[in-house]
Amino acid sequence: MLSTRLTLLMLVAMPSLMGVGTLMGSALRKLSRQCQEQIARATGVADEALGNVRTVRAFAMEQREEERYGAELEGSRCKAEALGRGIALFQGLSIIAFNCMVLGTLFIGGSLVAGQQLTGGDLMSFLVASQTVQR
Repeated sequence: MLSTRLTLLMLVAMPSLMGVGTLMGSALRKLSRQCQEQIARATGVADEALGNVRTVRAFAMEQREEERYGAELEGSRCKAEALGRGIALFQGLSIIAFNCMVLGTLFIGGSLVAGQQLTGGDLMSFLVASQTVQR
């Protein structure tokens, strides 16, 4: 009700950003599950080797079990690093998108105020309302 132009800007920008965020969130959840599964595999290898330590020693397989565990830990590390990068990208893009929406509102709203199509108070009211919705 305060500004049709600003409302249209928010109606276009917010669903688009929410869609991208939903897709990224879905990918991150999948990657998180894979990371947890890999950690479970590494834990399973360690549990198996430690639970059967006498058998492992009897067949002199300590080195092989250590290598198996090391390989599983390496897989866990790779998955965790990928998840960390994904979360960092998601957080960074979210913050940038939010700030760009604020700047876009200020820019377009400022031009409307300069053209006397909107008052400064209405611009601030719209900005506060849109930030409430965005959060």
